[in-house]
Amino acid sequence: MFHANNFILVPSADLVSPFNQGLKRNPAAKNRGKLMTLADFLAFSKRSNVSGILVDIRNAPYLATRGMGIVDAVSSALVNASYDKETRQQVLIVSNDSAVLVAFSKFPGFKRVLLISHMISDASKQSVEEVAKFADAVSISRGSVVEAQGSFLVRFTDVIDKMHSANLSVYIGVLRDEFMNLAFDFCANPMAEIVLYSSLMADGIVTEFPATAAEYFRSPCSDFSKNLTYTVMPPRPGSLLNVTDPHALPPAQGRAPVLEPDDVVDPPLPPVTVGGHGAASSSNDSSTKSGATSAGASSGLCLLVAGLAALMAVSSRWP
Repeated sequence: MFHANNFILVPSADLVSPFNQGLKRNPAAKNRGKLMTLADFLAFSKRSNVSGILVDIRNAPYLATRGMGIVDAVSSALVNASYDKETRQQVLIVSNDSAVLVAFSKFPGFKRVLLISHMISDASKQSVEEVAKFADAVSISRGSVVEAQGSFLVRFTDVIDKMHSANLSVYIGVLRDEFMNLAFDFCANPMAEIVLYSSLMADGIVTEFPATAAEYFRSPCSDFSKNLTYTVMPPRPGSLLNVTDPHALPPAQGRAPVLEPDDVVDPPLPPVTVGGHGAASSSNDSSTKSGATSAGASSGLCLLVAGLAALMAVSSRWP
């Protein structure tokens, strides 16, 4: 948990895999991690040759009822690190709460990104217009770009085009290299997934394996405009599904919902209640709608993820 200038976390650096197959990530380096305060993280970023930083803010309404002004704390840390005047590095503020992004509108140099964590199959015109009022970009799941049936890609959605029509950048994630995370169409090759999103003109990807993305974008094969004799082409959704034995297919699934204005517009942040440790019921009233699942459903979950600041690999727009 981030509070003011400190992380409060269980003192374990063991990397946790998002999969249940018992595979551990880089166990040889499991104790080499280092926890940073937000101030230390920003100072580290200033010294690094990175194009920008990303700060992900979650569950601000809940924290306000517990006396924690996460928006003011993060804003102060960024100002103290002179990121409000930074021109070399882009600052991305990500949140699933529209009120948080509205609060950061006072920093015109920051890019505000709405996190739409639940899967959508389309976006209504009204919802896109609402997002454009308080955000510069959206971060959406992979399933919101390419619909899948089990582990087979089925069809593209129009979400990227609709967001671009409102001048909103689109980031896709989270990408992972483990083969359990890849559709069969990618042939267990994580670069093939990057190729697919590149071909769709997404503005960036969020990945837990930045070395894989960096290796691909350094390759001349990543530039479709060069007309090379050999270019890595993206898979076509439905091509593998159409040649698969129908008896081997998973059950058909209903399409994800369409994004509507009520899904992206949240109520204003409540005032910070100093010492308000007893207002548990108010967290449900002020939970965000754009995060799909209620942030206030579990106080344990809220305290675990609240205000986590992280540097994530975001690739800039492809050629």
